[in-house]
Amino acid sequence: MYAVTLIASLLTLIGAAFMGAAILQGRKIKGRVPPELKSRWRMMIALMFFFLIAYFFLIVIRLDRLPLPAPLITAPVLLGGAIFVFVVANITRDTINRMKSAEEQLETSERYLRSIIETEPECVKLLSQDGTLLAMNPAGLEMIEANAADMVIGKSVYSLVTPEYRDSFKEFVEGVCGGSKGSCEFEIVGLKGTRSRLESYAVPFYDEKNRKFAMLAVTRDVTQSRKLEEQLSQAAKMEAIGTLTGGIAHDFNNLLTVIMGYGEILEDEMDPSDRLRSYVEQILAASRKGSRLIDSLLAFSRKQAIHARAVEVTDIIQSAEQLLTRLIGRDVELKMRLADETLTILADPAQIERVLINLASNARDAMPDGGVLTITTKRVELDDDFTSARGYGKAGDYAVITVADTGTGMDEGTRDRLFEPFFTTKG
Repeated sequence: MYAVTLIASLLTLIGAAFMGAAILQGRKIKGRVPPELKSRWRMMIALMFFFLIAYFFLIVIRLDRLPLPAPLITAPVLLGGAIFVFVVANITRDTINRMKSAEEQLETSERYLRSIIETEPECVKLLSQDGTLLAMNPAGLEMIEANAADMVIGKSVYSLVTPEYRDSFKEFVEGVCGGSKGSCEFEIVGLKGTRSRLESYAVPFYDEKNRKFAMLAVTRDVTQSRKLEEQLSQAAKMEAIGTLTGGIAHDFNNLLTVIMGYGEILEDEMDPSDRLRSYVEQILAASRKGSRLIDSLLAFSRKQAIHARAVEVTDIIQSAEQLLTRLIGRDVELKMRLADETLTILADPAQIERVLINLASNARDAMPDGGVLTITTKRVELDDDFTSARGYGKAGDYAVITVADTGTGMDEGTRDRLFEPFFTTKG
């Protein structure tokens, strides 16, 4: 394309009025015209060299990359055997003012949109199809425990997603980048090691040529809400179990009442030297154990009141020490580390003793070759942060009873079912 001699109005048109003609003198102007209008530009040049005056309307790209509508009048002049083309751009001050106003409105709009994204409390992120993080707002950086954007921008986020969710998350990203939209729930481990459960809603993101090239997603942390849902589900399950247990316990208690009643009559009628008397005593002992079990089941189903009263924790544990020692056997050492201060609580002593017996029995089974069983008591103060993080309890002073052993421990599956009332690993 031919270079042209520039006049002041054209310099203003292409954004060089304050930089002087030197930066454009002798350079090609073709690059300032958008591709779709270059055929019109070529026609204008052809007409000029046929010594015709021509009028054109073009969209010209200024040096600062802004488009500007410009009516142009061109005329060729022959001077000293050389052809010069004079171009007059009809750029009025009103056009320039409108252009500046449009630029200011665009900048204001961009600042407003940027402010919305930056202050959005949920994570807003832009991901490429291969999982590279292209952009993320401050809420998102906090969610993945990144102190600065340069720690994660330009890097793949797939490494943050836990292995069991990684494949499904990749499929989700690829699907959205391919044109679909939807949501995905997954878990991540933040840069500082915190495990979180997240939910993303995403749509395809298009470039200036309307081509899909990334995924725009809004992500929120649903860790606490999922925990509350699990607690609600567990509570509903326990209520159903309690209702069933209460009905069975009452029927079973009626049977035991008959067995114990006739057993006591037999014991009263039998001579102490009768060889069958010991059998009756075993029947009555087993019946009384069954009765205590029924009391526990009824307490669990909340159909029998727990006999709570003010008791001292140390007294309960010391009274159970002899029984626990016999229960765990000679190969297991029982250690007591009880608080020096008085720890008075409102509880049913029989229930606490039963818990200690069950824990001691499990500890003995976990230490077949012997070990140490340690019971510790202390006072702790729980604050509002503790209770809000767990979703239950009230702030205040509490007595803590800790039962620890040196046995094999529990696997993750057992720990997940630890507080189910009828769950057991014993056959």
